[in-house]
Amino acid sequence: MKRNICTALLFATTISFSVNAADLRAFQNEKGKWGYIDSDSNVVISPTYETVEEFIDGKAKVSKKQKFGIIDTLGNVLVPINYANIGPYNKYGLAQINSGGKVEEGVVSGGKLGYINTKGEVVLPAKYDEIGFFDNTSTAWVRAGKKYGLINSQGVLISEVKYAGHGAFDSNGVCWVNVGGVEQQDKKIVGGLWGYIKSNGEELVAPKYLSVKADFVGGISWVQNSKRKFAYINDNGEFLNETYYDDFAGVFENGMSWVKLGDKYGYINAQGEAVTEIKYDGAYQFSGGMAAVGLKESKKAPVLWGYINEAGNEVFSPRFESVIIKPNKGRAFVQQNKKWAYVDDKGNILSNFEFTVVSEISDDGRALVSTKELSANTPIVYNYVLDSDGKKINAIPYENISQYSDDFAVVKKNSGTYCWINTEGKECFDSGYTKVGDFKEGLAYAYKEGKGYYIDKTGIARISFDAALPMFGFPFEGDYAMVKTDSNVWGCIDKSGIFVVPLGLSTEADAKYLLENVYKKSKKPLGARYVLLMNMYKNVTKCSIGDVLPNESWAY
Repeated sequence: MKRNICTALLFATTISFSVNAADLRAFQNEKGKWGYIDSDSNVVISPTYETVEEFIDGKAKVSKKQKFGIIDTLGNVLVPINYANIGPYNKYGLAQINSGGKVEEGVVSGGKLGYINTKGEVVLPAKYDEIGFFDNTSTAWVRAGKKYGLINSQGVLISEVKYAGHGAFDSNGVCWVNVGGVEQQDKKIVGGLWGYIKSNGEELVAPKYLSVKADFVGGISWVQNSKRKFAYINDNGEFLNETYYDDFAGVFENGMSWVKLGDKYGYINAQGEAVTEIKYDGAYQFSGGMAAVGLKESKKAPVLWGYINEAGNEVFSPRFESVIIKPNKGRAFVQQNKKWAYVDDKGNILSNFEFTVVSEISDDGRALVSTKELSANTPIVYNYVLDSDGKKINAIPYENISQYSDDFAVVKKNSGTYCWINTEGKECFDSGYTKVGDFKEGLAYAYKEGKGYYIDKTGIARISFDAALPMFGFPFEGDYAMVKTDSNVWGCIDKSGIFVVPLGLSTEADAKYLLENVYKKSKKPLGARYVLLMNMYKNVTKCSIGDVLPNESWAY
């Protein structure tokens, strides 16, 4: 910390440091110059400095004519007093120096940067415009003009200052670099050639490609050559195989990636080995142990679809109109004559071709399906739940079914009321509710006949409140839940069913603002005047901060 101590001669604040068993402390003479004395007030270092700092490890920063240097406890100059600034030593024993900068009101601008070590030796010459932070690889980037280089924890330059830009080192100790490009203000690079550098400063892949992947995933990345073709490489910088592809997935899922040569697709594994022939007219990534593949019988024929497994064998030969592209847990859907059927990864068709709409498959193999005919501009609804064997869980169709949450799914009955079904398809808590929500953390919202409730997983109402207008309650987040009417008017209740923020806000954000910034400070349910104030002051075209609510408004 820089000292500007204005006290009488020899009576400066005492900071003790050892030199030949004597303590040193800073003092200021009648001319305003600083030096150091020992514990017996003997002058050890003459007062010739404009500022001094306390000794740390036998060294102190001092200045003359707004230039800084470092001295030892005998006054010997370890670092010449000619720098615009000398920073504190970091954990690697390096202190940043600034040469040529200007100091105005304690702020340094301009100049060139470098590093000195604990011996005061210049290990990185002060010729850089920027020095970055050391990351977990114990390296840092330096910039001179528009080019970057890399230094190690000793401050030694370990790569040439030639890069137009660079990434961050990943867990493999590798990052991308660019030469010849132009760095934009947002640090994005336009143009140039790309490659990879290791944290020891060696180039893993020389910058000679049109593009590279930002990082290695699972030890694999890719490069694009001048012909705009792609090849995979490993984190040793070696190609997985000798092939450049016209297109590819870019990543490996389940250890596989689709690749394209010409107008045909196939698959390779993470070792670069072919898993299938390059023969398909369409391909998707693996999901749930299968990948969707397509084939045409002729150039003018439509693409027909099937699935392959991770061994590259066809589970279903490409013969269906469509298939879902994200199988899960060895289950999928295939379509024929515009109807879907449920299938497994053994090639078994587990259901009839009877579904017009299907959902994604959950991790337990359940899926939502509909047997209703589709019509234009109508929302998608589901009326059955399938289990992992393709069997319908519910015996009768519903008007609509939601995804399971907390082991229950909301169903809309043909009567127009709502209840829930459990994982076996049994109806639960059928009390004629006209609005309900998903279970979350053991509670679900329900509404009927001017009352709002939150019921538990036994159907008991744990929270209830009056709801003169039909409204929906969202899941609790901690002790509070947002509610809104059918006309999108918002408020907030607590777990006692009390409206801590009254209905009347036009957005959820407004209700949350009053909850966080007003209610939680006072812990008193808010009156309607807060709603009036929020709605007034949000719209400056209708009123200004100088407006006053009529007295009767404050009676709430």
